[in-house]
Amino acid sequence: MKNVKYLIKFVKKKEHADLLYDGILYMNAANYYAELERISGTRGIGDIREAAISYSKQIQKCPSFYIYCMFAVFDNNIIDNKIKISNEIIKNFECIKGYAVVIEYDKFEKALDSLDSKYSYCRGLVDYKTITEKDTIKFLTSNNNDHLFIKHPVFTPQQEYRIVVEKNAKREKTEKIHDGRNCVFLGEYEPKCFYIKDEIKQFTKIYSLEKTIKDNKFTYLEI
Repeated sequence: MKNVKYLIKFVKKKEHADLLYDGILYMNAANYYAELERISGTRGIGDIREAAISYSKQIQKCPSFYIYCMFAVFDNNIIDNKIKISNEIIKNFECIKGYAVVIEYDKFEKALDSLDSKYSYCRGLVDYKTITEKDTIKFLTSNNNDHLFIKHPVFTPQQEYRIVVEKNAKREKTEKIHDGRNCVFLGEYEPKCFYIKDEIKQFTKIYSLEKTIKDNKFTYLEI
């Protein structure tokens, strides 16, 4: 893995930053992000290809697994003890007036081993590439979730570190009468909180992005 120094979670509200500060990971199903772009037409947080194993045919695998996304800070993102982040990235995450939760990577990795033991999970950096037909065949015949760690190259600036919890999200169900028959309609996947038992507060800091140092292109977080 590349030399990751910090992880950053960009959030819109202070209460969401406080959740992570307390070791609570609020996760949505992978399909949530696919639907987000499909409905809004906006790419950034949303990605219509999420959980896809074929971009041309939009075939999904494990779309109900939970994912948690963070921005990975590498050595070249740190200048004079400041993390340098593109303003465009913060805008894509819709957090210009939000918050950045900055966590020391090595310590977080160790603490993550205490994540709720009822569920299996995997984590790592996202690989940015175009899925080929050969990849699709491999994903169809394998039992792993490697496809959940692949995104289209257009998202490369997001430098994503991802946690995948291998649990199927529950889906809202609504019973309605349709053409004289009682039918069940499936709605959105329900989000879920997962808990890191080891405390992470001592190596975590919350920044208000409205109060940070900025120039025309970049935001700087003092560490």
